[in-house]
Amino acid sequence: MIDDNKTHQEKAKMSRGFNFIGAEAALKRAGIKARRRAIETSGSVAIYRDGKIVHVKEIPGLYDDESEED
Repeated sequence: MIDDNKTHQEKAKMSRGFNFIGAEAALKRAGIKARRRAIETSGSVAIYRDGKIVHVKEIPGLYDDESEED
């Protein structure tokens, strides 16, 4: 019985890891899209830099991957 429970726990860990394989990449893509939309609509985006909230109008490298999405 102990072996069955351990096997079940290992399977649960493996399936959870499998479900989250692309989560980090998806979150990064969502963040980039949100920053782009904020700059396009309001002209700036608020970011936290050096202990302060600042509004920037341009983020270096934000549009570098634009040609890949077409």
